[in-house]
Amino acid sequence: MDLKNKQTKAILIGTLIGGLVYTGLMTSFDYSYKQDLSIGKFSANFIFFGIFMGCLTHYNLKKQSKK
Repeated sequence: MDLKNKQTKAILIGTLIGGLVYTGLMTSFDYSYKQDLSIGKFSANFIFFGIFMGCLTHYNLKKQSKK
């Protein structure tokens, strides 16, 4: 597997894991405050935070490859 595929795989994994962890934490906070599960809020948290984590992972990998 070449470097490009490894970076793409790392970015996708970082995006999915980051989004799921953040969404899980936010959902647990909502649940602890006796709020109902909102699929829209769950999806928005997953998508936006996942994109943010993917961008951070991409930036870090690009920065590391320049060293």
